[in-house]
Amino acid sequence: EVVDVKTGPEAAAQHREEVERMQAAIERLSEPSRDVMLLHYSGGLTLRETAEALDVSEGTVKSRLNAALVQLRKQLR
Repeated sequence: EVVDVKTGPEAAAQHREEVERMQAAIERLSEPSRDVMLLHYSGGLTLRETAEALDVSEGTVKSRLNAALVQLRKQLR
């Protein structure tokens, strides 16, 4: 369990800014990368389930996830 010791309006504003920044970065991903990210991380699907949902191989899912994470890391520096 993660416990956030920050409280108050300043911390809430900072959190909102971080969430908006992350959402904007995800929106800038290519559609295939974004779809994989959303299904796997937000949707909670396994790699196999994600592959089946998108009609691609698990290797393709892994490759797209890796590429998306690399791109997100660069954008969020």
